[in-house]
Amino acid sequence: MSHGDDVFIRNLVLVIVALVAFMFFAIILAQFLHSKVEPAQASAAVEQRISAVGKVNLKKEASSMAAGATQMANAAASTGAAPADGATVYQTACFACHGTGAAGAPKLDDKSAWTERVKQGLDTLVASAVNGKNAMPPKGGNMSLSEDAIRASVEYMLAETGLSAN
Repeated sequence: MSHGDDVFIRNLVLVIVALVAFMFFAIILAQFLHSKVEPAQASAAVEQRISAVGKVNLKKEASSMAAGATQMANAAASTGAAPADGATVYQTACFACHGTGAAGAPKLDDKSAWTERVKQGLDTLVASAVNGKNAMPPKGGNMSLSEDAIRASVEYMLAETGLSAN
């Protein structure tokens, strides 16, 4: 073998020895650092790092809708019939969507959205509210409402937008 080959082999052996020594050093360091962290702390830290940035809370909206339904049921029980007051029905059964525009519902103050609907007539609007349409459930999700109560709420919403149906 030539002198150049001897130098190459010697350098290669030195590099391999250095890499093996570094590997052992890294393993020992990892073991040392790992022993300093308690498992409970480690799992809590991991949970915190991977937790969601935000959370959706549907319980509040659902509970307010349930509270409205309970209020209406109590009113119905005390009077013997579902209330026909359009404003009360709107606040308890319709506001969740028509107050916010949820699921494409026309907002109460959106006159242009209601103008096309009014052309269909009051009976058609009431039938849509009673039977449900698109994302709107029948009777706004409150099956205890009478058709008269639904009609009153539709008339209330139209009056609030400044429109009337024939």
